[in-house]
Amino acid sequence: MGDNYILTTLFGNVVSPPQVMPRFLGVISYLIPQYYFFTSIRLTIIGWDITMVFPYLLNLFLIYMILLGYSIYSLGLKKAKREGSLSWF
Repeated sequence: MGDNYILTTLFGNVVSPPQVMPRFLGVISYLIPQYYFFTSIRLTIIGWDITMVFPYLLNLFLIYMILLGYSIYSLGLKKAKREGSLSWF
C-alpha cells in the first residue's frame, strides 16, 4: 500500500492515541488530518454533542483549506511562469 498509508495509520489515531506515544511522535499526530477525523468520529460514537466535537472538525477543515490553498497557489504560479505572464519570472 505504501509508506503514506502506514504513516497515517500509525499517527492518525487509528492504532493508538497520541497520548500513549512518545512525546516527539505524538506531536506528529496533531499535524495529520486523520487524527481529527477519527477523534471526532470516536467522540460522536461515545455520545458527545456536535458542539463539543466542533473544534476537532474545525481543525480538520482548517488543515484541508491550507493544503487546498497551497495547491491552488502553486498551480497558478507554475502556470504564470510557463506563460510568462508575471513580470518578475
